[in-house]
Amino acid sequence: MRARAAWVLNLDAEDELRLGAAYAPRAAASERARELSAALTTLTGEDAVVVERGAPPPREARGLPGHAWCPTPSALAALAAAGAIVGPTPPVHVLRAVNHRRFHHAQGAPLAGARWLEDADEILSTVARGRWLLKRAFGFAGRGRLACGDGVDAGAFVARALREDGGVAVEPRVEVTLDVSLHGVIEPGGAWSLGRPVASQVRSGAWQRALDAEPALSLDERAALFAEGERVAVALHAAGYFGPFAVDGFRHEDGFCARCEINARFGMAFGVGWGRYPRAGR
Repeated sequence: MRARAAWVLNLDAEDELRLGAAYAPRAAASERARELSAALTTLTGEDAVVVERGAPPPREARGLPGHAWCPTPSALAALAAAGAIVGPTPPVHVLRAVNHRRFHHAQGAPLAGARWLEDADEILSTVARGRWLLKRAFGFAGRGRLACGDGVDAGAFVARALREDGGVAVEPRVEVTLDVSLHGVIEPGGAWSLGRPVASQVRSGAWQRALDAEPALSLDERAALFAEGERVAVALHAAGYFGPFAVDGFRHEDGFCARCEINARFGMAFGVGWGRYPRAGR
């Protein structure tokens, strides 16, 4: 029998990683977490005790195992205030480093032409021709991105990204026909395991629901996705990270991108692709 657990669903973890000490939880983020909590029961279990930052801690959380969507300082503080028991977690500087899009691009870019750039002239000259998608260092649910082309002025977006993030991800805009992800867990000692591929329905960058992707993927696509999952697990461990992670990819009109993003945290489809956390016996 798996133990009931206390959870902080800090779905805005990227905001905290970006802002650091200046971060404060927003009411909208808490409301979004409440809206999605039912969809996350495949991860948390239907009997989970949800701990909200800034709200009185629920008494029933005391003594329960404590987990967070991403173990940021505010999430860990909320679990501690609720009396939940939290195991080892990576330090926040590691969380910040491996969730930064610079880390993803440092592993190579499976999508031809995708790069992390840190020079304004190079960025603007690149996006002046063709169709491009700019992404801030930290983003979630479709935030922190700008579609370029057709005369879009990217100057202000790029200036802010350089000032606050040190660079911007520049990716070709392609017609996505299938969004997929592969989830896994890295143990503190470095052992890792991967789940099964999941297809997600996404609208404007925001997750809608997840389905088993196995029937939709070709053998080559599946192999490429698992190869990236293995590479990412090794790279994350080398960077000092342990815990849940996800590799996102997609099929497009010209081929298959086996890794478009790395999320060193839980993801919306984690419960479908890997199962309830922790698994029985863990």
